[in-house]
Amino acid sequence: MYTLVAEVPPTSTKNERYDILGVVIHMEETRRMKTTHGHHFDVRDITVVDQSVKRLGEGLVISLYRDLATKDCTKLAAWCESFMVVSFLHLQPAAHKGFSLSSMSTTINSQPTRPEVNALKAWILENKDKLADHVAHELQIREALSPNILTSVAEVKNKTPMTTTAYERHWLTITISNARPEDVNAYIGCSGCRSRCDYAEDVQFYCDKCFENCSAEQRVTFTFFATDGSDTLRLTAYGKECEKLLNHTAGDLIEFKKNEEWPEFANIAEKLKSKPTKVQIGPTGAIKRVGYLKWVIKAISLE
Repeated sequence: MYTLVAEVPPTSTKNERYDILGVVIHMEETRRMKTTHGHHFDVRDITVVDQSVKRLGEGLVISLYRDLATKDCTKLAAWCESFMVVSFLHLQPAAHKGFSLSSMSTTINSQPTRPEVNALKAWILENKDKLADHVAHELQIREALSPNILTSVAEVKNKTPMTTTAYERHWLTITISNARPEDVNAYIGCSGCRSRCDYAEDVQFYCDKCFENCSAEQRVTFTFFATDGSDTLRLTAYGKECEKLLNHTAGDLIEFKKNEEWPEFANIAEKLKSKPTKVQIGPTGAIKRVGYLKWVIKAISLE
């Protein structure tokens, strides 16, 4: 029995598995990723919908890795020529992009034959215009990923949880006029629940808050008000993007925050105020889980 796209709960655990039957509305090119140990592999995102998806942009993202992203996806090459019904078996939840499904043991079938397939094909025949709108919306989202296409803060402020999708991204050129040291959060924390811990970085330990074996890791965030002259928007930068924005490593920021005084921050604040920065923003995963819209930094252009 297949799970409908809209019925996949965004709070699923990594131990759950799903079989999805859907219509492919976008398949991106493969991209190269690198593990923490330096090994490279291929990954490709595919977006699918079915009759349960009512809004544009609410398709399900399926991330495929290694041979699944290359050899197995060759059978889906004609997705843009006709509306293709495909089954993906043994998918599990993934945390990236807010919520998606992924697996390295997934089976892809471009010619499924279960009874539900005929029902979905009949729905396609009656809803070709709707599916074409889904495809166009996906392409529009990808086009907006270009740093050469800018959105204004005022346009972003006009968005609501009902008009925003989990996977959309926007580029802004911003300045930060009132950055403060207290807006920076930098500490060693649990890799699971993110709470502060007294261990050195990379130390393995049992966390009595998330009840799992975890490791101590550097955690840095910077929350601020950004403006481009049209309006002001509250944003948060995490991890590597926080390091880029403040032009310091996480280790440096943790050391700075240990001191009662941080005189060096005056130079950081002045640069953020005087030099515009191009940033890509997107909603947090809370928009899928509970319908709450909060914008965060997804990427920073250092050009």
